[in-house]
Amino acid sequence: MTIKSLTFRNIKFVNIILLMIAFSFIVVSTASGEFVVQTIYFQPTDSEDNSDALDIDNMMKSIQDTYRNEMDRHGFGDKTFELETNKEGEVVLHKVKGDRDKAHYSFNTGSIVIKELENKGYNDKHTFYNVIMAGMRTVQGGAGGTARARPWGAWFGNGDSQYSGYCISTEKDRDRTEQIIRHELGHLFGLWHLSSDESMMGLWGWGDKLNFHEARWLSRNHYFNGKWHHSFGPNTIKFHGAKVFEFDKISFSATISDRDNDDIFQVYAWVNSNIIGWQFFDGTKHTVDVVIDSVSRNALPNSGSITFQAMDIHGNWMIDFPQSYSLPAQINKNPDLNVVKDDIEEDFCAVCDTQEDVSLNITSKNILATSWAAIKSE
Repeated sequence: MTIKSLTFRNIKFVNIILLMIAFSFIVVSTASGEFVVQTIYFQPTDSEDNSDALDIDNMMKSIQDTYRNEMDRHGFGDKTFELETNKEGEVVLHKVKGDRDKAHYSFNTGSIVIKELENKGYNDKHTFYNVIMAGMRTVQGGAGGTARARPWGAWFGNGDSQYSGYCISTEKDRDRTEQIIRHELGHLFGLWHLSSDESMMGLWGWGDKLNFHEARWLSRNHYFNGKWHHSFGPNTIKFHGAKVFEFDKISFSATISDRDNDDIFQVYAWVNSNIIGWQFFDGTKHTVDVVIDSVSRNALPNSGSITFQAMDIHGNWMIDFPQSYSLPAQINKNPDLNVVKDDIEEDFCAVCDTQEDVSLNITSKNILATSWAAIKSE
């Protein structure tokens, strides 16, 4: 009788333990699945914890809802990115103590903070880390934020398949911090700058709108679909240069191909972090000719580089190495249309970091810095 009673108790105890393990597994799986956005409150040694004032749970859900509403408005359903949450549905906030003071993180913020976070275990290959710098008014020597995606949303064939990244924002008031994070996350998803105050990717980062071409791009993004198709992204196999389109307009063209013979979905072209055009494809060809026309001559440096960014139908996208160009001579006889700026005044982004980082990181296959024109402290 004693043995039977003891066995029954043991069985009950084992069952309880198994149930607890199973429940814990469910909670962890929900909170830390692939392609989620984790939120980190990064505290330099001389900063205070003011995270409660930001209301981070509601702030991050508001950003998530903004993307969802914009996707739905453009006809792509209620797609949005996934946040890391606990079993109560609250956003998990990782509070990380930095090793140094604010001054140490003020310049080259991205590289320093990312290295620290990687050493502390925040280095999952299919996770975006949203990092709020406690007590810091600027990063990267004067910007509101910076973002780095790895390795540009595609697989390079080195066995290290990943699509991860870090967006780093300053700690402003609640609403401004939300705007900065919303903008920088857009860069991680593959979006670039637009000259629009209403767009969340506008240079000032004030807007809360997506354009149709942005929503279409996001509709295939891994973070909006929660799945990975292990594949190379499309790349430029031939750049055909710049030509005069009409009057003061310029045309660029290139041939884009996918090494895995996946079909092309969408292609962007950008100069100095600003989108100058895009082209949609129906997903039936793995090699396409891209033509970006009607680009204002005055919106371009007289010579420089243009970058093509292409996505296949599975959401794998790649930023290719910049292509050098020189603008052809102005052919219009009207002298009023022959004014060409040799030194264009750079657009500046009130959210992003310094332009110099682009040239440093664009040639690396490990990391891309979405870091742009220098700004004054807000």
